[in-house]
Amino acid sequence: MHEKVLIIGGGLSGLLVANALRKRGVIVDVLDDGNNHSSRVAAGLVNPISFRRTLLSWNATLFYPSAKTFYEEIQKNATRAIIKELWLRRIFSSKEEVTTWKQRLFNPEFTPFLLPLVEEDAAFGPYGSGRVNGFCIDGEALLNQLKSTQNLIQKEFIPANIDPEQGVYDGTKYDKIIFCCGYRNHENPFFKHLPVQATKGQLLLVEWKNSDENTSYHRKCFALPKGDSRFKLGATFEWGELSLEPTLEAKEKLLSDFTSISSDTLVVKDQVVGIRPTSPDRKPIIGLHSEYPKLGIFNGLGTKGYLTAPYLANHFVDHLLTNAPLDPTVSLSRFER
Repeated sequence: MHEKVLIIGGGLSGLLVANALRKRGVIVDVLDDGNNHSSRVAAGLVNPISFRRTLLSWNATLFYPSAKTFYEEIQKNATRAIIKELWLRRIFSSKEEVTTWKQRLFNPEFTPFLLPLVEEDAAFGPYGSGRVNGFCIDGEALLNQLKSTQNLIQKEFIPANIDPEQGVYDGTKYDKIIFCCGYRNHENPFFKHLPVQATKGQLLLVEWKNSDENTSYHRKCFALPKGDSRFKLGATFEWGELSLEPTLEAKEKLLSDFTSISSDTLVVKDQVVGIRPTSPDRKPIIGLHSEYPKLGIFNGLGTKGYLTAPYLANHFVDHLLTNAPLDPTVSLSRFER
């Protein structure tokens, strides 16, 4: 068993790996400079369905129950609400989508997630709608709760302070040093060859006089209830964009997309920006450095991080502590052949 591990990055990925290590009795330091622009502003939606073609999200039957159990456990010790169960209402865009949805209702793989169609579903849009069991996470509340249980070092990572062969950082020796740097992976000299891409996302915080606080609405965009008639409206996808400035173009696009959900008038209260770490095949990038085995990476969680991270953090920790094989679909080795 590794006795001491340094995690570089205190976003969702870093804190979940740190949490999984601490549960196994490992001493963990988390180095974070406080400049997180993804996990805290993310909508936090956990959706087991890919709406575009009415397919299960990647490994949803594995990741979804693992995520729900994990967040419910964290909630037990939290002072703020972290997890909120929701219906995710997909407003259909065509007759073909309706047909596919009805077929999925009889598929056992979809049964845990899709709700039977009811009369109310027909009231949305020209083709009606369907509902999915899902939930959302308050990212800020979650990260604050996880950080309260960690030895947090609030400093900037300085590459010159690391000895990759010995596993020493800033004079302290570690059994492993794990990089969870999100979209800032390009600043990491040991893993910058891996294709962790930056995908900017913008969301609006809006006031919408909708009394249903337990349903998230989806078509072209999503409208996620946050209480008191406030909704998060999102999200844009801007590839390769590192600016953290909100844009009028994104605001107008989201408001335009919302008209496919409702003709109601919205009042925009705020606009927030995050930068997601993504990968070319939309799968995380996990593993140990081929030349420096004391160094590892857990990154590229993308848009489904709140769904996939709880299971994959444990999967990675199994690999670190017992040398259990990594799933090849997430292993960094797929980009090093």
